[in-house]
Amino acid sequence: MKNQLHSNSSTDSPFVMIINGQVVDLLNLKDADMEITKMIRGLQGIIRFNGYSGWSVAEHSFLLSHIVENVAKKVAFKFIASRKPQRTNSANTQADYEFGYSHSSYIPEELLPQATKAFTINSNAFVDRFASLMALDALIHDFSESLTGDIIRPFKMLVPEIRETEDKIDQQIRKFHGCLPEMPKIVDVLDKCIAVIEAYYLTRYDNKTLINEYDEFQVRKFNDLVVRDITNKEESILMLALSDKLNNNDVPVIDKPLSNKFLFAFLSLSEYSISDIKAMSKNQLLELYVKRYNRLIDETR
Repeated sequence: MKNQLHSNSSTDSPFVMIINGQVVDLLNLKDADMEITKMIRGLQGIIRFNGYSGWSVAEHSFLLSHIVENVAKKVAFKFIASRKPQRTNSANTQADYEFGYSHSSYIPEELLPQATKAFTINSNAFVDRFASLMALDALIHDFSESLTGDIIRPFKMLVPEIRETEDKIDQQIRKFHGCLPEMPKIVDVLDKCIAVIEAYYLTRYDNKTLINEYDEFQVRKFNDLVVRDITNKEESILMLALSDKLNNNDVPVIDKPLSNKFLFAFLSLSEYSISDIKAMSKNQLLELYVKRYNRLIDETR
């Protein structure tokens, strides 16, 4: 049964009937509405790229979470190993740390006080907690889509109100699952990177993909993101994560196709390949997803 939107005339609050017949109020979600298994089941039924990929939102989030955890550990280690902060006042704000620590822009402002304490207390504990918190965020970052469906980005650009409502739903889910109020930069950047790579690998039809068909647009879009990251070598998370896997000839540049070596290196940051995940049954993925979620929740408490 498809999701059906209902309007309650007395409250104007949007209601959705989900697959098990349960009706949920999108702007006033109950704890039971956001239960982990229910969220995953919803995402398993949603196919990315407007249905062209055969790749579900659950599979995407599971892969992204592994990549984010790997990169986040390297970012946290680099942050802690960098020089001491050059602070101008006593406030724990992003500006105070930006020129003192490496990769500080990838540490959410809420975590900066914990991160700086890691210099003198327990750096490994912070690294592990930071990586787990970022990986958990990646795991749940699309949970709202289990209720709304995967609304394609171009349509959201045409109707800004959709994004605003989606954010309200997302904030409820983030609070329930113990995540930060907004998606951290590290998750956002890697999510955008992997989206283009998924389009490259997973949207093939009649020997064409979204990347092939709109090559100039997609390559520019992806390479702009990557090149901006790589150009700032002091803050580049991709160079930090892939430095032992690539040489300069493999790094993406504007107007040139993505090299297979770069794509392979990026995806190898996950212990599960796309093929591994696609080979799983829905129940196998659900079991691994829940197991990973529970581990990350324990490690972030």
